[in-house]
Amino acid sequence: MTNKDESAISRRRFVHQSGLIAAGAALGAGAGPAAGAEETSQASRPSSGEIPRAVLGRTGESVTRMTLGTVPSGLPEGATPRDVARMVDAALEAGIRSSDVAPAYINAEEGAGMALGTRRKEVFLSTKVAADTVEAAEESFANSLRLLKTEQVDVLYLHSVGSRAKDRDPNVARRPDGVFPGILKQKKAGKCRVVGVSSHNAPL
Repeated sequence: MTNKDESAISRRRFVHQSGLIAAGAALGAGAGPAAGAEETSQASRPSSGEIPRAVLGRTGESVTRMTLGTVPSGLPEGATPRDVARMVDAALEAGIRSSDVAPAYINAEEGAGMALGTRRKEVFLSTKVAADTVEAAEESFANSLRLLKTEQVDVLYLHSVGSRAKDRDPNVARRPDGVFPGILKQKKAGKCRVVGVSSHNAPL
């Protein structure tokens, strides 16, 4: 069996497991950090059988074009951290090296922490804080790092910023005493490499 054949089988297994775990679940806004990535140069494109990579915006980071979003495996009623861990394992086996989690996805962070272990550095990992005060954001992020079993994530988002009534007001979040400056302090402390906002609704 060739490497190409093995890769195709691995990907089929990943898609199959994804379907088993996510069956019947409502697929939420699971866009991963690869969105908006620029084209890689011809010289840096992967050989046949590998997942293509792209440079993520202005970060300079090369990430796989497929990102594992953990809403389908982490959020549904009856799901467990072990379900998420199985998905992360399958994604790694398929060659995916980018994953997006959040406290709002219930079991996602704990499950990812269970699966990554010594392979943490292989994965471009993002998580989020959904908070309206600096204190709440700090507590949330500290818990995220604990569950993920890591000292640093690659991207830390302020979750769900927009114009709907239940969204976080960007003007409030950007105040000097707001949550976003608090997130920037986490970057300065070395606990995240990149910061951003997760906005699924109206443009900012």
